[in-house]
Amino acid sequence: MEEYSPRFKLALIYSLKRGVEEAAARFLVPLYRLETIHQSKRELITKLREDPEFKFKWISEIIRFGFDISDVSHALDWKDFEEVTSRIFQELGYEVIRNYRLKRPRREIDVLARKGSMIIAVDCKNWNLQISSAKMKDIVSRHLERTKMLKGKFDDYRVIPIIVTLLPYEEETAEGVWIVPIDNLREYIMLLEP
Repeated sequence: MEEYSPRFKLALIYSLKRGVEEAAARFLVPLYRLETIHQSKRELITKLREDPEFKFKWISEIIRFGFDISDVSHALDWKDFEEVTSRIFQELGYEVIRNYRLKRPRREIDVLARKGSMIIAVDCKNWNLQISSAKMKDIVSRHLERTKMLKGKFDDYRVIPIIVTLLPYEEETAEGVWIVPIDNLREYIMLLEP
């Protein structure tokens, strides 16, 4: 596969959502090159559209290269982020349910991962900015409410709430909820296992 610079990769991913002209202008890459790739590299375009993990590998490289996180976040939508999170759990042997719905009151857990007698309730946050302490407190409080409802349904399971983020947060935990950057998710999951 042809190698592309991190800037060009970001422009290519961004072009899937916003079009080649806007991507070329925003990231200062040649429009004709983006158009050519969209027309001649159908396999690559399809892979970027349909394989969130492949897209996320590119995103991780772009972040490590030092690109502005807000640009990166605009290229990765929330569904991609939840899909990548789910796949990481599946690779580690977890059964996964996306968008698990609770009733009375109606709530949703982005990713529910079960292995043995452990359930991990995941709230995915594809943030493009650092979150204030007050906002994080609200996010954690809501996730704890959903997790408490979940525990009521699964008495025999150890239920663990975590928040998975694109960016690292200033603290690793808040009110007993782990806040894990997606780059560290595999390692964190392996720490939980007996």
